[in-house]
Amino acid sequence: MTRGRRRGHPALWGIAGVSAAGALTAALVVLLDGDGTGPAVDRRRTLAEEIACADVIVEGEVSAVEAVTEPRGEGPRAAEEPLVEVTIAVREWVKPASGGETARVTVPDPAYADPLEALAVGTDVFVTVPRSAGAPAGIHQGADVPAAREEVEGELARAGEAACPPEWGGP
Repeated sequence: MTRGRRRGHPALWGIAGVSAAGALTAALVVLLDGDGTGPAVDRRRTLAEEIACADVIVEGEVSAVEAVTEPRGEGPRAAEEPLVEVTIAVREWVKPASGGETARVTVPDPAYADPLEALAVGTDVFVTVPRSAGAPAGIHQGADVPAAREEVEGELARAGEAACPPEWGGP
């Protein structure tokens, strides 16, 4: 029986193998999105980006909750979750830095995912409302409010330097 034999120097075959592996890796990076992180819309936002992409960040007490009956608009979650309009007696405006005594925000109804998370009049809340209708709002209630506020306040300086990507409502 005759053994098949490769022609050329063994070191050249090694270089060819490494080159092929490198080309495959580069092709996969380009196929993902150019920097290897996957499609940008699938990448999870950092807290600094979440703050940069927020229109409203406010802390206060819920004074009214009403179901929203109009369609939500566009976005990957548009048809999924029912919305509620929440009126908040504001204790602290985070973003913008100031505002009125009350804020009215439209957010996905937390009770849709978990009935125990339903917003009720008198509940303390810390709410982050993103620019993009397809992005989730951050709703923290009751005992979770102080930790959420501290976390956001700790990231405010970094958020000022962060840009909100266009796919999340940025310029």
